Amino acid sequence: MLSAFPHSLVAKARVSLEQLGIDILTSAKVELCDADGIIASGKRIEARTLIWAAGVAASPAANWLDAEADAGGRVCVLPDLSVPGDKNIFAIGDTARVANPDGQAVPGIAPAAKQEGAYVDFGWMRLSGLPGWLTWGAAHIFFLIGFRSRVMVMFSWLWSYLTTEYGARLITGDDHNHHTDNESTSLPLS
Repeated sequence: MLSAFPHSLVAKARVSLEQLGIDILTSAKVELCDADGIIASGKRIEARTLIWAAGVAASPAANWLDAEADAGGRVCVLPDLSVPGDKNIFAIGDTARVANPDGQAVPGIAPAAKQEGAYVDFGWMRLSGLPGWLTWGAAHIFFLIGFRSRVMVMFSWLWSYLTTEYGARLITGDDHNHHTDNESTSLPLS
């Protein structure tokens, strides 16, 4: 669980989840999911809510570049985020294994990827404001699988932008806001 993070943080996350009444299974093969729960490693587990956090797989960029990869398939990059052997090719985000000064891998989370992207950017060209936002959006849409997915995401983003109907739904485990079962909390995204 959270293999890219320090062991102390992994332990804290595990304790926090267990205090919420969440059973954590690692290395359990999920064989069946249905409306009443799952079968994992031959054992039936009844549940109303299932959260599967299996993580993400790195792109096959290490194979394309014939570069060294870590156990997760991420390209092992140099401190400047370039691929060994070619100072003009960079790997960032989920595709890269970036080591911090003590040799541990930088966590594969959005803030780290944003910092890596800001560092690498377009070399001499810096984009911000509307041109930067459009380029970022186009890059994300381009890498989605399937034309229909690209179109649906593009229209969804456009609708959200034009109507300002955007937000995130969070499950926090506490009941400080006293919402009814049919209410949810929306937070604006920036």
